Parts: sequence; structure tokens; C-alpha cells
Amino acid sequence: MKNRVYASLTLVAALLCGCAQINWERAGYEDMRRRAKEQARQHGAAAVPDPNLPTYERYEEERKRLRRPE
Repeated sequence: MKNRVYASLTLVAALLCGCAQINWERAGYEDMRRRAKEQARQHGAAAVPDPNLPTYERYEEERKRLRRPE
């Protein structure tokens, strides 16, 4: 019985470690871009003024530029 518990815990730990490798920041940023485009299609107060957010690659370049000590 202990072997099954240890095997189950090991499997769960392996799955969680695999999920931790996902780039969560990129996923969140892309979701924000998608939502902005969806809201831009709406009329009225819910509309977003500028749905054309930069790509994640451009976002990362800008962050690196701002972090560089000058």
C-alpha cells in the first residue's frame, strides 16, 4: 500500500514540475491582448481605446531596455 502512495505522490510531483515549466508571464500577456481585442469589438463604455497591444516579444525587449543601467 505504501508503494502505491509513494508512486502516486511521485506522479503528482512530476506533473506539477512539468506545469511549472510553462511560461506563465507570456500566457498572461497573450490573454490580456486577446481580451483587449474582444473588448474593442464591444460598443459603449466597455470598449477599449487601443486594442493593438505590442507582441510579447516587443514587450520583453522594452522591459530589457528599461532594466539596463545607463
